[in-house]
Amino acid sequence: MFNQEGLRLRVYLDESARFVGVPLHEWIMKEAARHELAGASMVRGVEGVGCLPQGTTVGVADGAPVILELVDTTAKIERFVASIGSSVTACLMTMETVRLKICD
Repeated sequence: MFNQEGLRLRVYLDESARFVGVPLHEWIMKEAARHELAGASMVRGVEGVGCLPQGTTVGVADGAPVILELVDTTAKIERFVASIGSSVTACLMTMETVRLKICD
């Protein structure tokens, strides 16, 4: 049933993070749609602690924490990360191997 191996990319960021004047989470989601990824979801949290963009200080973020979860084949996620990688600096990204069944 789950016949394909893929990757789940999680992007942890602050809701107030921006890229070219647009909220970073919105820009990443639009890029995910443009790359036609199999799945992309955004979850907004209540409070988060982590690395702040201006340094390595750990503290409470300015805005609400946002987690983006993107899933597709390994090749598509790796291409996606390569395309957004240099533009996205104020976040933490993780990748995990997953088993996929992409429904039509």
